Amino acid sequence: MRMNRVQKWIAFASICALALVVVFPPWIQTYNGHPLAYNEQLGHHALWSPPPATGENSWILKVAAAECEVTINRYALIAQCGLVIAISTILLLVFRRVRTIRSTVYISVLVALCLPVPWFGSVPLLVWVVGGLLAPLSDTGHLNPFALFFLGVGFLVFYSAIMFVLLRGLFRIAYPRERE
Repeated sequence: MRMNRVQKWIAFASICALALVVVFPPWIQTYNGHPLAYNEQLGHHALWSPPPATGENSWILKVAAAECEVTINRYALIAQCGLVIAISTILLLVFRRVRTIRSTVYISVLVALCLPVPWFGSVPLLVWVVGGLLAPLSDTGHLNPFALFFLGVGFLVFYSAIMFVLLRGLFRIAYPRERE
């Protein structure tokens, strides 16, 4: 399969994004092989300079920083690499030819479902939307299942709108002479 100019740029950007994810992985700290309750996540840092342990001083556990072990969060790293690969594959398939507005909406929703939700690590939006759709089946009378549904739908609308605008702009830049 021959790649056009836009697909080559997408492939280059995808390789760069994948390299950044691998070079700056997510780090966690554990105590006796178990993650800490409140201070588990240490953020993204370079492979050659792991972050220092911070320990934990909470009502659950009091652990000094010297007793903690800092490691790469392999599950989050695999999930982030998978998300980059999924989004790259979608974009490479999308830019094979000019799309209509209807197909751009579908593609925007598909890409938005692959994006991670902020504040929840590297969990893709698809998990939140499916969890929100299944929430009424596991209703315990609390607000949480319905809040999960509205949170997922809100992020889906927000991400899809942003992706639609970006994709339409990219289509206009990539194919300036072609109109729908």
